[in-house]
Amino acid sequence: QGAELDFTLALQARAQAAPRAQARSDAERLARELHALHLQSASASGRWSAGLLRLHALDVRSADARLSGSGELRPGKDAPGGSAQLAFAAPGIAATLKGELQPARGAGTLDVQLRDAAKALAWAQKLPGAGAALAGAQARGSATLQGSWRGGWQDPAVQVAAKAPALSWQAGGNAAGGTQGTEGAAPAEPLQLSDLALTLNGRLASAQLTLSGQARQGERRAEWRLAASGGRTTPHAALTQSGWRANLTELSARLQDPALGAGPWQLASQTAVPLSWRPAAGAQRSGQLEAGAGELTLTS
Repeated sequence: QGAELDFTLALQARAQAAPRAQARSDAERLARELHALHLQSASASGRWSAGLLRLHALDVRSADARLSGSGELRPGKDAPGGSAQLAFAAPGIAATLKGELQPARGAGTLDVQLRDAAKALAWAQKLPGAGAALAGAQARGSATLQGSWRGGWQDPAVQVAAKAPALSWQAGGNAAGGTQGTEGAAPAEPLQLSDLALTLNGRLASAQLTLSGQARQGERRAEWRLAASGGRTTPHAALTQSGWRANLTELSARLQDPALGAGPWQLASQTAVPLSWRPAAGAQRSGQLEAGAGELTLTS
């Protein structure tokens, strides 16, 4: 805690031959993946003093992406906090984060713009470790996420809005959970999402959530709308150790699948459904989810 340290880091890429196509070790595999990123430079300067990390400047650049900004971080279990001004840009996607978050004070904004999912996926497929998971995958469309907060992380007032007019996703045949598990089998139809919208407004202890959208995959179709209110019941606990409660005030869904019959299935809530989550205690590995009395109708 009493130690002080100033640091400066500056790395510059130099021209070199591409790593061999077939890596013989983990080191060679990592070198090949880093080479695919075309990393050009990385620099950072800051100071560690009295338990506070100050990052005066950060700048990481590749041939087609950049992360830059500054920030402060005070780690710890009791009262962690920090601030940041970060900007990220890569093919098809850009994001900015500006703000401060302490236990009892803070304010800031987050903005994410997915302008071209196909370009963003092609870039992500070059990231170290992502090749196997995303190999052969395809994506199209755009989406936005805008958020803001005011107040400390114990109970901030938050506003979040996410929209995706049209998105499509098709997993690669060789990826985990892919669509071509059998040699020669036809790939599954792409999953097409439309009119996706999510809003979250209110304090973390009492907020309102709405979620709606449509999905289509081949002859299968679904549309839904959900509304709920609730929040955290343990404001002084860490988020991962917090209890939560919610009232599911509206749930409507419509599903059409030839495997389930000719007509559509419809699900609708008649009364609010209370939900609660209690985190694991002691040596328990999982928490407990409870649902109270409510009424749902399912028709076909």
